[in-house]
Amino acid sequence: ATGIIIQTEENNLYLYPNPGTGLFYLETGGQQIDVLKIVSIEGAVVREIIPETGAHTIEIDMTDLNARMVFLTAYLKDQQIVKRAFIIR
Repeated sequence: ATGIIIQTEENNLYLYPNPGTGLFYLETGGQQIDVLKIVSIEGAVVREIIPETGAHTIEIDMTDLNARMVFLTAYLKDQQIVKRAFIIR
């Protein structure tokens, strides 16, 4: 079964700086993320990132996006984890 987890400390994913000006980092806590999707508040996929296998820190460049809130959905083997990112200018 695939579960969706929203912003819990137990999932070991840490997004920083948040809010930020567009360059973010996601600490994976040793979990393998298959795909990372950046989704606008309207539900459109803005970007899709396939991290390197074994990556502990993923750099996410959103400097080309306007100031807004976006959702980062990390797809792991058996779950999806959603984080909110706030882009400020």
